[in-house]
Amino acid sequence: MRREHGEGEIGSNSTLADGRKVWKTLWSLNVPEKVKVFAWKIATQANKCYRHIAPQATCEMCSHWSEDCFHACVQCPHAVALRHAMREHWALPAEEDLVFTGPDWLLVLMSRFTAGVNANLLMLLWRVWSVRNSVLRIGQKVSVEGSIIFLTRYMDSSTMPSGKLATLY
Repeated sequence: MRREHGEGEIGSNSTLADGRKVWKTLWSLNVPEKVKVFAWKIATQANKCYRHIAPQATCEMCSHWSEDCFHACVQCPHAVALRHAMREHWALPAEEDLVFTGPDWLLVLMSRFTAGVNANLLMLLWRVWSVRNSVLRIGQKVSVEGSIIFLTRYMDSSTMPSGKLATLY
């Protein structure tokens, strides 16, 4: 029973050989704090699903039989379309690198790339999740093109003086 449900196993931050290094990398990335918290929640939610603590439901975006964090952020058709479009603007992990490696998939993925690629990836995953929530909660329609504009402006604004941020929105 303990083996099946993961009870008594080491937590997600220790399962990687350099687990603490990956967490430290995540918290030091040049992205907004809300994006870091989002990434932390993805990593912890994936473990909850893996250990059957949190339910997995049908994806309301594409009707896939099981929506977990990996599906919603990587496999769902909107996530795939946005990722392919953003490759023209940002360095991102190759498609073959985006595989489910277990509950620590995000940490494993981040351990393989530079801070810049990881920042781009987290911003992209955050946007996919935000769009998903907007569609499911309030029925808002968001296009891939709209997300590209949002993401490129958001990242560009992080290098601008704070007085110019308001003019972007």
